[in-house]
Amino acid sequence: MKHADMARVLARCASFDQRVVTADQVTAWHEVAGHLDVDHAIQAVAHFYAHHRNRMWPVDLTETITMLRSQPPADQPPEGKDVP
Repeated sequence: MKHADMARVLARCASFDQRVVTADQVTAWHEVAGHLDVDHAIQAVAHFYAHHRNRMWPVDLTETITMLRSQPPADQPPEGKDVP
C-alpha cells in the first residue's frame, strides 16, 4: 500500500480511538505494515475495534489480517460439515 493508503488506515483507527495521526506515524506504520493490502487493512481495523477496547498497533493490524484470512468465507460451511 502507499503512504496515502496507510494514512487512510490510521484515520480509520482514529475514528475509533481518537488518536491524532501524524506524518511520522504514517511513515512508521508504513515501514512495518506497508506490504499489506489496504482493503484488508481497513476491514481488519473494523474487526479489531469490534472486539477490543485498546488502541490498535501495527502488530495488531498484521495479526488481525492473518486471522481473518485463515477463516473460511461466511458463505462457506466449515470443513467437514455437510451441506443440506
